[in-house]
Amino acid sequence: MARHIHVGNLPDSIDNSGLERLFAPYGAVRTAQIARHLQTGRSTGIGIVEMECDERGEAAISAMHYREHQGHVLSVGWKESSKNRVADPHQMFGPMNIMGDEMTGKESHRR
Repeated sequence: MARHIHVGNLPDSIDNSGLERLFAPYGAVRTAQIARHLQTGRSTGIGIVEMECDERGEAAISAMHYREHQGHVLSVGWKESSKNRVADPHQMFGPMNIMGDEMTGKESHRR
């Protein structure tokens, strides 16, 4: 199974077929989808592309990352799979500038 390519900073004017055409010179494109806001239907400026094989995906990423397209400098790379991520609640929120009693050295007077 080929991995997905994340494309950021796309112009609002690009649609799914335009995204597919953008990547077609680097190999066969299986899917090309522009993310849209639920309420407005407008583009979020983010697209996901699946190439026929990872080798063509690598070629596309190398050619497209930091490339200017319609006045926008694209950010292109492999989309991290949620299956590869380790669930760590501390990584998501961090300490949030809240210090507990154990961090201040004070004893808790809870009953």
